[in-house]
Amino acid sequence: MSGNNSTVTEEAIITFNPAAQLPLKLTSTNFNSWRSQLETLLMGLDLIHFIDGTGVAPTTTVSVNNVKSPNLVYRWWFRQDKLILHALRCSISESLYSYVSAAVTSHEAWLILEKLYACRSQSRIINLKGKLARTSKGNCDIVTYVNDLKLIAAELALVDAPVSDLDMVVHCLRVLGADYNQFAATVRARGTTVNIE
Repeated sequence: MSGNNSTVTEEAIITFNPAAQLPLKLTSTNFNSWRSQLETLLMGLDLIHFIDGTGVAPTTTVSVNNVKSPNLVYRWWFRQDKLILHALRCSISESLYSYVSAAVTSHEAWLILEKLYACRSQSRIINLKGKLARTSKGNCDIVTYVNDLKLIAAELALVDAPVSDLDMVVHCLRVLGADYNQFAATVRARGTTVNIE
């Protein structure tokens, strides 16, 4: 339903149940996970064009033989967009609601949130990469250490900054210490990526 078909009627309106369909509410720390949830739902319903800017609102009227009349496609588009905007607002925490309360369209609300969290995502990436660089094995066993690194890598993947397997291996080898010299030498000699479980 692109909103360009003059046969679109009000029966084509898709309603939402935000509590069931968008259970993860946007907070100050989970924008990428929340965005993935919302985008997946809208892609599945073929409504993503409302928020991503690829869909354009139809004209409010149509002219047939120089006679203007209300455009039913616009009426459908307007109502569908308001339902998407409502679902979006219902899926954010109360503390963030004021950011999108004045948005007129779902696309406008989406742009506000993306702009707000773009800077925060960059800051989060820098913090996580610093945490990865500072994480040391210390007195913990190798499994605990590697699991700690995997958790940081998973968080980086969520903010669209994945760490390659090779970078993970290099980081592990750099900090493992003398007890793992033989293992490190083997990995370096083979030039392979080793998955430590």
